[in-house]
Amino acid sequence: MAIGNIPYNITTSILFHIFKNYEKFESVTLMVQDEYAKRMSAKVSSSEYGKLSLTTQLFTDSIEYITKVEPTKFIPQPKVNSAVIKLNLSTNKIDKELIPFIKNIFSMRRKTLSNNLKRMNYTKEDIDKVLKRLNLKPTIRPQELTLLDVKNLFELLKNNI
Repeated sequence: MAIGNIPYNITTSILFHIFKNYEKFESVTLMVQDEYAKRMSAKVSSSEYGKLSLTTQLFTDSIEYITKVEPTKFIPQPKVNSAVIKLNLSTNKIDKELIPFIKNIFSMRRKTLSNNLKRMNYTKEDIDKVLKRLNLKPTIRPQELTLLDVKNLFELLKNNI
């Protein structure tokens, strides 16, 4: 278990370090910027959904939004709202190679998944074959992918389809 009120400007670095070492933690309770907490728990196709949401889903069994903390609770007062969240980390074996894969497919958020995969040096033929096999539209964007879609995509590409 870990509990912390971490500097907001290094939240992502700390969180990804925790994810890379997820086996060492049962749960993590953090105070983070409220907007960040919302991005962590965002749903597919929402405007907040992205690599943070997907990676959080990958490494946690659940995320609990415990409470919102108003700026008036701090001295000096920050300009943002905060939130206390609890991450119940996964007990499943996770392929950590998924982290850079997720980062790469979300690197150009407004591009199609196909374009982002091409930038990762996959051939158009392999991309088309995988998308067809997974019943995904050729025009799908990363923020439309579920965690299961990403895991399946990763496995097929990793194993050369």
